[in-house]
Amino acid sequence: MDHFARPDDELAVAQREGVLHRNFQGYTTQGDTDLLGMGVSAISMIGDCYAQNQKELKQYYQQVDEQGNALWRGIALTRDDCIRRDVIKSLICNFRLDYAPIEQQWDLLFADYFAEDLKLLAPLAKDGLVDVDEKGIQVTAKGRLRA
Repeated sequence: MDHFARPDDELAVAQREGVLHRNFQGYTTQGDTDLLGMGVSAISMIGDCYAQNQKELKQYYQQVDEQGNALWRGIALTRDDCIRRDVIKSLICNFRLDYAPIEQQWDLLFADYFAEDLKLLAPLAKDGLVDVDEKGIQVTAKGRLRA
């Protein structure tokens, strides 16, 4: 985790219990919840979509008046985006990744789907930053210091 928290802080407790989450705003104890951004340049996350409001105040008000909303741009995540998001979230929240839940949720074989990516972890494993085996990835104590 790229934050410092007291041992009794809800984020530290959630991490120890394996229930810490992360969204585009940071770490949270809340699960995957929709976030509706309000105001200039606000970002929303609804399901697998992200959207941003107009960044300039004048354009924001003009668009609200004309269209009833201030949406400027957005993106719908692909299946691959969602899979990778889940993998990254597990690693940054728990410092470990068990392949089985990803394989079950996304109906894939982790070693096949991420074959090229897993090869890229070899230098990190050699340096003692991660342990990689057939069941998952574990960030080592040394690796946590560099996270």
